[in-house]
Amino acid sequence: MRNAAGIIAPLRSAGPLRLAIIVAGLLLAMNAAVLLDVPVLRQVLSFFFLTFIPGALLLVILRLHRLGLAEKIVLSLGLSVSFWLFFALAMNALSLAVGYTRFLSQTPLLIASNVATVALTTLACKRGKGLAFSLSGFGLSVREKALLVVPALLPLLSILGMRVMNVTDNNMILLAMYLLIAGFVIFVSTYHGVSERLYPASLYLISFALLIVLAFRSNHLVGSDTHTEFYFFQRTIENMHWKVLGPDMLDAALSITLLPAIYQSFLSINPEYLFKVMFSLFFSISPLAVYVIARKYIGGRYAFIAAFFFMAQFTFVWAAGNARTIMAIMFFALAIMALFKEGISGPARKLLFIVFAASVIVAHYSTAYIFLFVLMVVVAGMQALPGALARLRRPVVSASGVDGQEILLPRRRGLQVWPPRGITVTLVALLFAVAFFWYGQVTLAAFGASVSVLMDALFSLNQSFSPQAKGASVTAAAGAGITVAPQYVRMVVSWLAILFIAVGSLGTLSRYERMVRLPGSDNAKPGYLRSRFDIEYLFLGLAGCAILVLLVVLPWVSVQYDMERTFFQLMVVLSVFFVIGGVMLARLFRTRWQWIVLPVMVLFFLSTTGVTYQLSGYPASLTLNSQGREYELWYVHDQESHAARWLKVNGEDNSRIFTDVGLGERLLPSQGGIDRSRVVGSFAALHKAGEYIDGYVYLSYLNIAMKKAVLRGYRTVDVTEVPGYAEALAGKSRIYVTNGSEIYR
Repeated sequence: MRNAAGIIAPLRSAGPLRLAIIVAGLLLAMNAAVLLDVPVLRQVLSFFFLTFIPGALLLVILRLHRLGLAEKIVLSLGLSVSFWLFFALAMNALSLAVGYTRFLSQTPLLIASNVATVALTTLACKRGKGLAFSLSGFGLSVREKALLVVPALLPLLSILGMRVMNVTDNNMILLAMYLLIAGFVIFVSTYHGVSERLYPASLYLISFALLIVLAFRSNHLVGSDTHTEFYFFQRTIENMHWKVLGPDMLDAALSITLLPAIYQSFLSINPEYLFKVMFSLFFSISPLAVYVIARKYIGGRYAFIAAFFFMAQFTFVWAAGNARTIMAIMFFALAIMALFKEGISGPARKLLFIVFAASVIVAHYSTAYIFLFVLMVVVAGMQALPGALARLRRPVVSASGVDGQEILLPRRRGLQVWPPRGITVTLVALLFAVAFFWYGQVTLAAFGASVSVLMDALFSLNQSFSPQAKGASVTAAAGAGITVAPQYVRMVVSWLAILFIAVGSLGTLSRYERMVRLPGSDNAKPGYLRSRFDIEYLFLGLAGCAILVLLVVLPWVSVQYDMERTFFQLMVVLSVFFVIGGVMLARLFRTRWQWIVLPVMVLFFLSTTGVTYQLSGYPASLTLNSQGREYELWYVHDQESHAARWLKVNGEDNSRIFTDVGLGERLLPSQGGIDRSRVVGSFAALHKAGEYIDGYVYLSYLNIAMKKAVLRGYRTVDVTEVPGYAEALAGKSRIYVTNGSEIYR
C-alpha cells in the first residue's frame, strides 16, 4: 500500500480536468514504455496502470470520493482487476467470433486498453463534475513515522532473509523477521499511544513481507497446484486467446489463465516470476479489506488483531502457491467489504457486490460454491427471521428499506430489526444463474465435478465417522499423525482459535438485543463494540460456522477440497468473532483481553510460519529449511527444470513419460510445457503391477540426490523401500544426466 500510495500521490485532489490530464499522461507514458520496450519502466508503469487506474476511474464514476484512503486503494485494485477480467473476456469472445485468434498479443490488447481507458476517463470527467477525487491521508506526524519504522523494515528483511536462505541455507534473518512481527503485534495491542491511522499501513507492510517469502523461495514455482495453474497460463499465452482447452476444471478459473496473460503481454517478463509475484502483490491488500470490515464493528485496535489473525492462517503464508484460490478469496473479501462499508450508496453497494461476486465465480469454482452457500443461508435466515420473532410475540411493523422500499419488519418493545443491506433472494438467484451459466454451460468440467462430489458425500453419509472419508486437515485436527511437540502446540492453539470463534458467534447471537443493530433500542451495546452488527453479518458468521461443521461431518468433501482453504476463506467474516470470543472469555475470567487473545494468536502465527517447529529442532517449513517433507515435495531445483525443458525439445512428441508420484502434475507441465496427457505418475508401482514402461522415465532431484521416492499420499521413503523401483529402470538407457535429474529411455 505504501508504494501504491506514493505513486498515486499526484491524484490527491484531482478535479475532472486535472484527472483527465494525469490519466492521459500516464497512458502515453505507459504506451511509450511498452512499444519501445524500455526495461524496468515498462514493467513499473504497466503494472501500476493496469492495477490501479481503471479502478480509480470507476470510483469517480460511482461517486465514492468520500471513502478513506485504505478503502480507495483496496477498491481501486479490486475494481481494476475485475475490469480487466470481464473486459478482456468480452473482447476475447468478440475477437474469436470474427475469426481473429490473437487478441492477447501486444498490439490488439494495447489498442483495446487505450480505448477502454479513454472511455472510462471521459465518463469519469462527466460524472466527476463538482467532485475532487482525493487521496488525502498520507501525512503522518514524526511520532507516527517513528512507529512505522519496524513494519517498514519487514519487507526488506523478508527479501534479504530469503536471499540469504537461498544462497547459504541460513534462516536467522527470516526467523528474526517472524519474531519481530510477533513482537510488533504484541506492542500495538498493548500500547495505547498507537494512532489508528497507522493500522492500515502496518497491516499492509506485514502482509507484503509475509507473502513474498514463499514467492522468492526458489527460482521456480513452489507448491503443488500452482504448477498446473502455470501450465494453463502457458497454454493461454501460446494460443494468444482464452478458450476452453478440454474437460478440466481449471478452464473455469480466469484468474490463472486470462488475467496473467494480460499482464504478461504488457510487462513482458519471465513468466514464472510474473506468476510467482503478481498474485502475491494483488492479495497483499486482502488484510486491509478484513480490517475495514472489522473496524466498523469492533474499532481500529480490535480490527488490527482480526486482520492479523487472518494473515496468521497457513493458506495466507502459502498464498504464492495457491493463485486461483487467493484471487477468489480476495474478491470474496472485497464483496463483503463493499456490502457493509458505510459511505457507499445503495446502488453503488449492489453494483460493487455483484461485480466482486461475479469475479469470485470466474476466479475459482470451489470458493464460489462456498460463497453461494453462505449467501443462500443468509437469505434463508432473513426470510425466516420475521416468522421466528413473531412466534416470540413480536408484531410486524412497516419500515423503509435501504433503497426506500416499504418492507415489513418484526418488532418487540418498540424495537425494529434493521432493514437488509442488499443480500436479497433476487440478488442470490442472479448469482446462482451466473454460476450455472459459467460452470454448467461455458466451462462444463467444474460443474460436473462439483455435482459428483456432492452426490458422493450424500450417498456416503454412513461413512461420516470413517477417518478414510476425511481430508488430511480434518484428521490432523483430530490428532492423527501428530508425533512431536510443535504439532501438539499447533493443534491446541487451532482448537482454541475455533473455540474463540464459536464463543464470539454464539455469544453475539445469544445477546443479539445488545449486539445486533436494532433501531430505537434502549439497550446499551457492549463497550468492545464500535457499532452493533448488521443482522446479515451475523447470519454470515453463523453460515460460516455451519460450513465448517458440515466439512467435518460430511464424508469425502474435505478430501476433495482442503478444509484449511475453506477455513481461511471464512476468516474474512469469522476473524471478527475470533476477537469478540476472546474478549468475552477474558471478561468471563475477569482478566485483560490481551492475556487471552495474544498468546493464542501469536502461537498460532508462529506455528503456521514454522517458527515453533524450527525452535524445537524439528525442520518442517520449506521457507526456513532445505530439508523436510515440504522441501522434498515442493521445492523445484534448476536441474529439474533444465531436464524438463530438454525433454520437451528432444523427446518424441507422442511418447509417454513415466515419473514419480506428483511430478507429472506439478513439474513437467510447468517447467517443460509438456502436455499432461503424456505424463504417467508412479512408474515403480506400474512396473510392479506388470505394466511395461514403454517411453521415457524422468527422475527428479529427490530421486537422484536424496535417494527418495514419493508414494501415494505424498509420503516420501527411501528408493530401496519401493518395490519395482530398480527393476523399472533395468534395461533402459540413461540419455540425460545432471547432478540432480536423469532421463531414461
